Amino acid sequence: MDGELRSLKAKPFTERELLATAEQMFTPAQMAHFRTHGALDMAYDYDEDNRFRVNVFLSRGRISIAARRVSSEILDYAQLHLPPVLEQIAEAHHGLVLLCGVTGSGKSTTIASMLQQINERRACHVVTLEDPIEYIFKDARAVVSQREVGVDVPDFSTGLRTLVRENPDVVLIGELRDRQTFEAAVQAAETGHLVFGTVHASSASQAFGRVYNLFPPNERDLIREMFAANMKAVIYQRLLPCLAEGVARVP
Repeated sequence: MDGELRSLKAKPFTERELLATAEQMFTPAQMAHFRTHGALDMAYDYDEDNRFRVNVFLSRGRISIAARRVSSEILDYAQLHLPPVLEQIAEAHHGLVLLCGVTGSGKSTTIASMLQQINERRACHVVTLEDPIEYIFKDARAVVSQREVGVDVPDFSTGLRTLVRENPDVVLIGELRDRQTFEAAVQAAETGHLVFGTVHASSASQAFGRVYNLFPPNERDLIREMFAANMKAVIYQRLLPCLAEGVARVP
């Protein structure tokens, strides 16, 4: 809670109760994936106002669940205490925008705010590829098509192959995790799209190091040139405790 792990006084769940909870959330396909791989990322709507990003995994052979609440409201820059420069970045019409940070640093929330600005101000087609979908967008001036891996497409590879055929103006690739996703992001930016992506890294420089290490040495100069030609912004985000009353943490 507010970035801190706290113990509750409630009675702990039994393994049987956790399994029943997971089975209630799973689709048959998700259950099959979990039984095969022992872990699953998913989104779960408890009700209209409570949506959760859930990871179900095995620990010493026993089922465990980590759940993080996702706000049903997409907050704007002022509400999130974000710098005004992000508004200028979101005004771009092409190029690559990378948002870096560790797990739980608010990357998805910040990108959602930037995409919502585009949704409200620009008549365009926004396509997202996420695993899972976190924030739900309602069409404003833009049309937003959200595709979830494992639900709308079988895997990231398939989603990436069909991405540019869906006639997007703005693209979100939920997580840039391997060579294929980085290549797809850069190629989309090179062909005139505005591309957003997140990178798990503890600094902006580490994010670049991770990217370069995905490619063989003989290709790194070319990748560096492609990034230099298409990069609009690299944003590193970290949440810090806030002294203001009623605000737990701010970027």
